[in-house]
Formats: sequence, C-alpha cells, structure tokens
Amino acid sequence: MLGYLPGYLQEEGYEPGSVRRFALLRLVLPDGAAGPAAIVAVLAVVAYVLRRGDRDRPWSGALLVTGTALLVTSPSSYWYALSVVALVAPVALDGRWEWLAVPLAGLALYTGNATGAGAHGNVLQATAYGAAALIVVAGAVVRRNACGSTVDTLPPPCRT
Repeated sequence: MLGYLPGYLQEEGYEPGSVRRFALLRLVLPDGAAGPAAIVAVLAVVAYVLRRGDRDRPWSGALLVTGTALLVTSPSSYWYALSVVALVAPVALDGRWEWLAVPLAGLALYTGNATGAGAHGNVLQATAYGAAALIVVAGAVVRRNACGSTVDTLPPPCRT
C-alpha cells in the first residue's frame, strides 16, 4: 500500500500545481505553499486538541481534527467525509450539527460536477468548502456565546 501512495496522491491531485486540492488555502496562498500550510494547519489543530481537548469527549477532538483536515484538503471525493458523519453521531448529542456541512460540501462538489449544473471545478470546490468552513465557524461562535465557554477549551455542549 505505501508503495502506491505517491501514485495515489498524484492521481487524487495532491501534486504541486494541481488545482483540485487545497481549494480554500489556494484562495489566499500560492500553489506551492498550500500543501505545507495544510500540514501546518492540521498539526496546529492536533496540538490544540491535545492541549485543550476534553478527555471525557474524545470524539469532539477527533471531529475537529478530521473536519479541519477535510476543509484544508477539500477532497473532490465526497466519501472521504463519511468519517465526519460517523463522528457527528456522538457529537450530535453535544449539539455540533454544523459539522455536517463538511460532507455536504463534498456532496455538492460531486453532484455539481457530475450534473454540469451551475459552477464547476475550482469555483464550486472553493464555494462549497468555503461555505462549510463558515458554517462550522459560525456554529462554534454561536455555541461559545450561548454556552459561556472560554477560549481555553473546546466549546462545551450546552447542558440544560
């Protein structure tokens, strides 16, 4: 499997100059910087979760890392986001439904390119994943304000 990894990454558009990956990062960074920036972003989120995550709710940190990885890599194959759906199941009990926007972005990209309706390729990819990122951030902000959490920890679920 590892022997084919370089071929798979090239096939999936992770080689330098590919416009099929890192759609959000490429809106603000040159092509050559998008890959390294994605790695740094995911590692920063991993470090944040390791330092500030709730040990009683490990699925919440796993969702944050997985969702961030999908947002910064912006895969065109929507089935990669099924891991987010699986992580949202326990997290949904915490009220983090906004993360479902990430798999919907992949689905929008897949169906939009397959049907030929509306925007295509890079525009659709950046729009779909950009909207998902905004929804995730908005959900976190609303929860932080409504539940009174601090920036020292992941936003807690609102408990009544």
